[in-house]
Amino acid sequence: MICQDYLTKSRICNLKYCENSEEFWLSNAILESKLKETVNTNNLRFAVWDAQNVNGPRELNKSDLEQIEKSDAFFARKVLSSNELYQIFVDRFLMSK
Repeated sequence: MICQDYLTKSRICNLKYCENSEEFWLSNAILESKLKETVNTNNLRFAVWDAQNVNGPRELNKSDLEQIEKSDAFFARKVLSSNELYQIFVDRFLMSK
């Protein structure tokens, strides 16, 4: 019902002409509903969205490591396996076992 209420005719029309994943409009629907006060806004995900990457998060690299470590994030979004940061994470995970 919350999503139905949120998706007014004008919002549906706007979604037809843009690339917008459900993680945005669904969270907006919930945050504009009576459930707003029940939402934990710390999603524990580290991601960098910037003006150069408006369609998705920027690929993280080794220069982001300090910020990732200082965050409360449980995981980092978007680390490609070809990236040096990926190998750092793999090495740390394997060393901790």
